[in-house]
Amino acid sequence: KKRSSGGGADYLSYHPSPIEDVDSLYKECKIDKSKKIVSIYTNVIWDAQIFYEGNAFQDIFDWIVTSIEELGKNKHIWVIIRIHPAESKGAFPTNQPMIEEINRRFKKLPENVRIISPESHISSYTLAKESIANIIYGTKMGLEIALMKKSLIICGETFSRNKGFGLDIKSKSEYINLCKNIHNYDVNLDEKLDIALRYAHYFYFRK
Repeated sequence: KKRSSGGGADYLSYHPSPIEDVDSLYKECKIDKSKKIVSIYTNVIWDAQIFYEGNAFQDIFDWIVTSIEELGKNKHIWVIIRIHPAESKGAFPTNQPMIEEINRRFKKLPENVRIISPESHISSYTLAKESIANIIYGTKMGLEIALMKKSLIICGETFSRNKGFGLDIKSKSEYINLCKNIHNYDVNLDEKLDIALRYAHYFYFRK
């Protein structure tokens, strides 16, 4: 709750006044409620390269390209890519913006794909609440997503991996198959929440 209302003392607060209104999310992304939302949360690129080794993917670019290509084929969903706000609002803004990297690789995005820029004040937590699946590479937000009782899919190396509260992607083929039917993705969220709560107690209060 502390993070969603502006950030805790142990994390940088990128959105002092986040926009949490659901209608604003749909308006900014130019989408309606006729399709389910699948959300993707990126890392600052240098952070992902330095701290997180590749697993199912060669690197964060392999992951983002695969995500756009495969989820873009699924006409049952909206795909919303939330660019990490630290790219523009952190203490050390990146010299390698993810949007530029995406535009280099895609002359035109699939019709169902939308991007929320790092400058946007739309709350990532509101986006997560509206999504049937939330996909991360290495962002710390993974645990928070699970604590919101929302489904979490982990594609890179992060402390959320192998903890039991998310789906750990182990190969690119596994991920591609998941993307094809992700609109039907279902998981026992009560069980995942219980695991996330126990891990959060250890992480925040004991460790």
